[in-house]
Amino acid sequence: MSSRKGDPTPTRIRIDVEGGTGVEIDWADGHKSRYTFQYLRDECPCALCRGHGGLDGPRPPAPKLALYKEAARCTGASAVGNYAFSLAFSDGHATGIYSYEFMRDVCPCADCRSIIRHGAN
Repeated sequence: MSSRKGDPTPTRIRIDVEGGTGVEIDWADGHKSRYTFQYLRDECPCALCRGHGGLDGPRPPAPKLALYKEAARCTGASAVGNYAFSLAFSDGHATGIYSYEFMRDVCPCADCRSIIRHGAN
């Protein structure tokens, strides 16, 4: 996955596990990204969540009319080398490795969503 949105080099990363507010990243090109933990849980890049199976098999389909889904809470975070971090969630999931390039690509801000929609570089 190559970054479509600019330099995927973070200058500051804040993961607020205790306060539960999410992840904030300042990027080398001046962009700032903010992610809720629920958004990151839903976007988890691990093979199991992306439908590539795993030891437990494929992920079961979500109910068609889920009326209530408990919000994901982050229960821990750790660095993965100098290129990523991992998050552990209240639902027991902890296998996603969130590379900085991936994080830049999934930035949920309006400017970045516009870049994806319009295919601009």
